Amino acid sequence: MKTLSLFRFGEFEVDPLSRALRRQGKALTLNRRAFDVLLYFVRNPARPLSKDELMKSVWPDTAVDENSLMQSISVLRKALDEKPSESRYIVTLQGRGYQFVSPVQTIATDCANSEPVAVGTGEGTAREAPEPRSWRRIALAGALALAVSAAAGYLAWRHFRPAPPPMVVVLADFADSTGEADFDGVLNRALLIDLEQSPFLNLLTRSTVEETLSEMRRKRDEVLTPALAREVCQRNNGQAMLHGTLSKLGASYLLLLDAEGCVSGKRLGGYKAEVASKERILEALDTAASRVRRELGESGASRERFQTPIARATTPSLEALGAYSQAADSLERGDFESAQRLLERAIGIDPNFASAYRLLGTSYYNRNDSAHSTAYYKKAFDLRESTTERERFSIEVLYYGGGIRDLEEAIRSMTRFNQVYPGIAKNWGNLCNVYTQLGEYPQAIGAGERAVLLDPSSSYAAEVLARAYKRAGRYGDAKRVAQAAIAAGRDRAGLHSILFQIAFGERDEARLKVEGEWGLTHQHLSPALDDLGFAAATSGRLREALDDFSRARTEALRSGEAEYADGVLLDIALVLNFFGEPNRAAASIRQMRGDTGDPEVLAIVQAQAGDPAAARRIAAAANPIADKDTIRVYCSLPRLRALLALMDHHPAEAARLLEPARPYQLRDFRVLYLRAEAETEAGLPEAAAADYRLILANQGVDPISPEYPLSHLGLARVLAMQKQPGPARQEYEALFAAWKNADADLPPLVAARREYAALPAGRM
Repeated sequence: MKTLSLFRFGEFEVDPLSRALRRQGKALTLNRRAFDVLLYFVRNPARPLSKDELMKSVWPDTAVDENSLMQSISVLRKALDEKPSESRYIVTLQGRGYQFVSPVQTIATDCANSEPVAVGTGEGTAREAPEPRSWRRIALAGALALAVSAAAGYLAWRHFRPAPPPMVVVLADFADSTGEADFDGVLNRALLIDLEQSPFLNLLTRSTVEETLSEMRRKRDEVLTPALAREVCQRNNGQAMLHGTLSKLGASYLLLLDAEGCVSGKRLGGYKAEVASKERILEALDTAASRVRRELGESGASRERFQTPIARATTPSLEALGAYSQAADSLERGDFESAQRLLERAIGIDPNFASAYRLLGTSYYNRNDSAHSTAYYKKAFDLRESTTERERFSIEVLYYGGGIRDLEEAIRSMTRFNQVYPGIAKNWGNLCNVYTQLGEYPQAIGAGERAVLLDPSSSYAAEVLARAYKRAGRYGDAKRVAQAAIAAGRDRAGLHSILFQIAFGERDEARLKVEGEWGLTHQHLSPALDDLGFAAATSGRLREALDDFSRARTEALRSGEAEYADGVLLDIALVLNFFGEPNRAAASIRQMRGDTGDPEVLAIVQAQAGDPAAARRIAAAANPIADKDTIRVYCSLPRLRALLALMDHHPAEAARLLEPARPYQLRDFRVLYLRAEAETEAGLPEAAAADYRLILANQGVDPISPEYPLSHLGLARVLAMQKQPGPARQEYEALFAAWKNADADLPPLVAARREYAALPAGRM
């Protein structure tokens, strides 16, 4: 039996596995960074801890400043109900750091599965988080666009040894010789749901099966006969292959389910039964699945807990289940309209079909219809107790992450999910994606590395890990992962976008040309042109950038992607605002035909272009208590309010209004850049310089963001204000190097040259 440690002090208990702080058994709300600090404190009680040690130990791969640490300490003290003057728990060591002075008791607890790992529905692939451009709404791994779930807490994985992996099983296509339409697609889906309840089994997903068939030079949709399934199983190092048959026996039915070893071909178990009527088929499948799970070695306790009858877990209606099964197949093909019709039919037959509501929500989510997707996720959430434990977890993750977009609560749900269902690579990749969205790159990297370890052939896992490495500034690791996936034939547009950005950051002109051309020749023209536009803008070549953006918009309209075309117009406005051309930015916004899906971001760009009316309306109407959207509440709305305060000449208030965004400030450069502007105007040059330096120390977050070179200019101006002409001169020169081929009449460049010439001589 493995053991985990709980930490107790005073009335409080810290649970590292569930990442929970409890007071007399009641859970307290604590953001992730404050919890990380608390965890380090209770693991190092009574020992003086310098600020440098805390920052390097708690956030080893992220560049943070003392303000971030102080903010986390403040949040922690508030949660512990401690005033700074009391020092019951945390003592400030003036000029040195902090010390946790409360006695801490370490308690070992038994845990059969000490590593929370990942799970998935096995229903396709998740959308990856895009790079943080102005208009792209970043949601939970695409909700998990068909492959819902994620993975467990990175810290828990890092500190505890993994549990034994589940048995890898391949399910052959059910052979139905009855000729009855009621069974079309139902038997495989029902058996899959029955078996997926088991934490003991890891069923190979359809996408993995299809990839394996392609490697075997077989059709991806080929019927998976027992012989073919066994070969697929062998190629994926599986342990067992399951195949079932249903045939007519007079007025009755004969159901068979057999399990065979993939390598030996030896029969490992099975079930045979005569079923009196069609209505008893699902019940017989439940019995067959339970029998096979037992014969494969699953414990009685596990089967007792994770064995909800299929009729109760889904629907007692074969017709509704058949429609649901066909809808799931349609979703995997990307046919969302057909899926929606089938799911509406299933719900019409059985209004309490929780999984159908969940899948319907996902279909709308993938069509960017957030109103409908949220409503259906909420309906599934309300019905979640009537399904399997695995499905309940999936519904919760989707509701929190893709419905109300509470990413913190989604991660907590994922952690509980993954304590039960270990070993699914897709879900580690999804967790990597979520952490990346929040700017928590060490955790993202930990989850992404786990995904690649579990499934080295997954192009999705390679992409999300490469992106996390890139965002963390680990360019060498990002290139290694991306190039290995490409060399293995697992090409994805996202991998080339990552390599393009790294080449830009490293000023590798040859590689930049190769990756730029790849996007222009592989059916990804609009995103590739958009990347080229940002790269040109970040190099100070505004005219070239506008040409690239214009071509990207034209291509998007030609392809029928009106929303993407509007997003490009917003990108144009964003860049024009950066370069001091608000009138042209406003003109670009006026060309937009629809809604980008992110009203706060649009309102911010409009306000920067001289029209703050929408921003004021949104700020006045916002209700952060009712709104659970993590990014909106903690990032977009604070930015919007801070910008309005800055426009109203209240810079100190603007800086204060950005404090809620501090835990997520490295998800992009937006918060840091605006706060530095506010601090500069408020006469806080040290704070402004720290924020500009934090941007410059983390180029990988977004190498093709104009805010990066402009931070050299902002820092130069702050240093000049502080009467430091030598360091100021260095920052101006860094800007000139970045803009060596810039448009000569670019307004910020013209101003920078004038300011540089006016600097006093010397290195004060």
